[in-house]
Amino acid sequence: MLSKSIEKININNYQKLQDAINKIDNSFMVSALNLYNWKFYNIDVFFKITDKAVFLYSHSNNFQDTYIFRPIISKEDEPNIKDFYIESINNVKDFIKGSKKIRLASHYETDLSLFENAVEGDSFNAAYIYKTEKLKYMSGKKMQKKRNFVNFYTKNYEEKSKLIKYEDKYYNDVIEFCIKESINPETLKVRETEINSAKELIKLNLDNAIGSILFYEDEMVGFTYGYIINNKFEIFIEKANSKLKGSYQYLLSHNLQLNDVNVEWVDRQDDMSSGNLEKSKRSYYPEIIWKLMFFQIDNNF
Repeated sequence: MLSKSIEKININNYQKLQDAINKIDNSFMVSALNLYNWKFYNIDVFFKITDKAVFLYSHSNNFQDTYIFRPIISKEDEPNIKDFYIESINNVKDFIKGSKKIRLASHYETDLSLFENAVEGDSFNAAYIYKTEKLKYMSGKKMQKKRNFVNFYTKNYEEKSKLIKYEDKYYNDVIEFCIKESINPETLKVRETEINSAKELIKLNLDNAIGSILFYEDEMVGFTYGYIINNKFEIFIEKANSKLKGSYQYLLSHNLQLNDVNVEWVDRQDDMSSGNLEKSKRSYYPEIIWKLMFFQIDNNF
């Protein structure tokens, strides 16, 4: 059993976690809401808060795999990161006592050198971070192709298009649109995880929510939605009708303009280990790719 001081992230306590993260390190790349959203992909995230750290854990595959994340600590405490790792491991020692190996997760490759016989495992791109101004206007020489897409949409479709801010009255229509755009072309099945995530994230509808709906000839052809957290706009939903060339790029840039998003960063989330998604997100030239790396250590340190 996990200690009572370790909580599973849920709809009622994720803000408590976010407040603790903000207090210790408000530049931490992944928000509590993002971590909560992992549940839709069968990953439960747990946390423990102390005066000097936030400890994160995750379980997947029916609790067969347990991961201990790099503790969130202040920059002043960085020289003592190994001590915080050990404290984090001890917090769940009873739960993992049957394991010969402890699985750790970090966004710092140098953490591998903290423990003897650490073995590097898989990694994935957990967040793609962009400068807001770059995406808002697709500015810069590297973004010329993206500007071309926006210009194509503007020239060929904008006259019959309408972009509006999201309102609750469109909820059912938006979900119906997301379902249509979430059909896997190979299996012809709806990606239920995406839809369940969208349903809950939109229903939150907090004051820091930002979203837009794109119509063409009065038909919904695009929807995007996210939340401003600290100095970052986290986009959780991006859907557009790919048959309308440039619709994705137009929606992405004009949502930022319509809602006057002026925070420094835009987070377009992870790539779900999809090669196509990775290629697409890299094509917008992110300033930061927040990679989460996994490694194992002996359970006798």
